[in-house]
Amino acid sequence: MIDWGWFLLHHQADVFGARPVLTIWSAIFGISILLVTVLVKLLFFPLANKSYASMAKMKSVQPQLAALKERYPPTTR
Repeated sequence: MIDWGWFLLHHQADVFGARPVLTIWSAIFGISILLVTVLVKLLFFPLANKSYASMAKMKSVQPQLAALKERYPPTTR
């Protein structure tokens, strides 16, 4: 008997138990990993989309911020 230690625990524990379910559906471990990756991307898409929109707004405001920094230089103590 081989003591796998933390390695075995790592493979038994899974994120929300999704991998075993997807492994049963796909029967190929590599495809199940891809499916979990796509699922996580879909779950975080609203946050990423909002982040991209915020970055676009900051790009449009950047010249105004540069003008304000030039007009009111930072004070050092």
